[in-house]
Amino acid sequence: MIAPETAFDRLCAALRRAGKVVRTNRPGQVMAQCPAHDDQRPSLSVKAIEGQVLLYCFANCHVDDVLARLGLTTRDLFDDREGVTYAYDDGRKVHRSWDKRFRQSGTTNGHRTTLYRATKVAAANKAGETIYVAEGEKDVHALESLGVTATTAPMGAANWSKVDPWPLYGAAKVVAIVHRDEAGQKWAAAVREMFTGHVDQLDFRQAKTGNDAADHIAAGHTLDELEPVPDLGPLELAPNVVSAIGQVFAGVTVDSAARANGCTIAELTAALRVSGAREIEPTSEWDSVDLLGAEFREAPDILDGVVPVGVALLSAAPNVGKTRLLTQLSVAAVRGAPILGRQTTKTRVLTLALEDGARRYRKALTEQVGTSWPNRGQLTIRTTSKRLNEGGLVEIERHLDRHAECGLVIIDVLERVRPRSTGTNAYRLDYEALAPLQRMANVRQIAIVVVHHANQRADVADIFEKVSGTSGLTGVVDSLLLLQRRRGDNVGRLSVSGREVEDQEIALSFTDGWWGPASEGMPAALLDEKREVRELWLWLADNEGASTADLAKQYGRTENATLKVLRRLEERELIDSLGTPAKGRPVCWQVVRNVS
Repeated sequence: MIAPETAFDRLCAALRRAGKVVRTNRPGQVMAQCPAHDDQRPSLSVKAIEGQVLLYCFANCHVDDVLARLGLTTRDLFDDREGVTYAYDDGRKVHRSWDKRFRQSGTTNGHRTTLYRATKVAAANKAGETIYVAEGEKDVHALESLGVTATTAPMGAANWSKVDPWPLYGAAKVVAIVHRDEAGQKWAAAVREMFTGHVDQLDFRQAKTGNDAADHIAAGHTLDELEPVPDLGPLELAPNVVSAIGQVFAGVTVDSAARANGCTIAELTAALRVSGAREIEPTSEWDSVDLLGAEFREAPDILDGVVPVGVALLSAAPNVGKTRLLTQLSVAAVRGAPILGRQTTKTRVLTLALEDGARRYRKALTEQVGTSWPNRGQLTIRTTSKRLNEGGLVEIERHLDRHAECGLVIIDVLERVRPRSTGTNAYRLDYEALAPLQRMANVRQIAIVVVHHANQRADVADIFEKVSGTSGLTGVVDSLLLLQRRRGDNVGRLSVSGREVEDQEIALSFTDGWWGPASEGMPAALLDEKREVRELWLWLADNEGASTADLAKQYGRTENATLKVLRRLEERELIDSLGTPAKGRPVCWQVVRNVS
């Protein structure tokens, strides 16, 4: 039996009869010389989709002119020259004629309209796949030619509100492709109203070329090249829901915010998923009664007592080992494993390793994980990023939208993402560099660690004056971390200060290029001393007390020289002495341990 001629076969044969070069790109798609203009290089795309063919000339020749030069008409764009029939799973049939007239047959009354390809949509939803929503069946077929699942409602964009949407409810991601016209905007509004709060992520995109998905695909564009819809108006939210969202963004639980503002938990949860909701400012003015009655979320520290929810600015001089420390933190966080002797909260992590290429970061990561790799999706590493005000912030937001379990973002280093200087007020520039991240962290209740450089100043009254820049940087963040280590030394110090953590100095070891807790009880203040003095302190700690003579032998100095060192350590409350020296009764020295 001879297979029926398709529109794709018909077009290709006509082009060859006209003496045009026809080159196959892939099954069902060719590039050919366009007969409507002097085409030296093939510029006519011919792509088969179910029931018809798509034509696009990259020299912008009109389809009717191309067909006329080949002795064909619009009818020849369809496998059946009368048009195409779209069969719905419930028995409904939509018939489209070659001249774009529509009629229905089959199951059209007595129940709610079903989605086109409803069974496939339900299966894709269950599998967690991205599902595309279009304004018509032709667009659905064009999208299916790229291997994705797509759907629409029957009989045009105006009927979308009449469709049964259940196969899409609960979907991980739905992408709606909006026509570039007024009707497309109305369709998008109906889709948004129907699915907001019912799918995890709802994105709106439009064709890069032409008006719809079919034009976009006919022009050879990929799905990644679909463009954002710039002028989709905000979804209207009731005032009490807006108030509840502001309280949630200020840290109040959803239950408490809904109860206080007279909306249901379901209403508030749905509204929080609306992309425009993030533009609502956290509540900053409270009646005392409301504040006392509010229940706030208890967000655990990502690193206990060191990295709480909010923005933490980690500063260090070059080559101290800050990138190594953050690599360790990333791996520990995705495993929920301790680091530096402190517990972590298990979470997914996004790391912007902007000073490391993929090869260098892989080496450090391999040393950390060995053969025990993280699961896919737990730790994401990016080695490039746009500046925050040029799309970088949006990229982070999109990642967090796709990975709701991501509770830690690491940006290494600030200088690669901060906005370019556009003024002379250094304080304002520093403050505005981190303010968007601070808002993001507190709205989403996540931790963001931003790496910055420290200066080499020694004459500082406050240790955090070593942070490069103005107080605009240190003032906007929620916590400050300063990592210090002498070059070549095997110990270091992490200074911590913040709104939600206690000010503290943490002594650390640095062995084989990796950080760990210092010897038990070692005070961070001891790290200011030279290595041989620290070793003397450790020896004294191990021996639980010793005389000046014993310590002089260990130190390799005279008793007088050793006594001067011991007296200095005593003044710094790093050691203390028992008894008063007398003949036959030497002073016994003992260490003062860190009890924090």
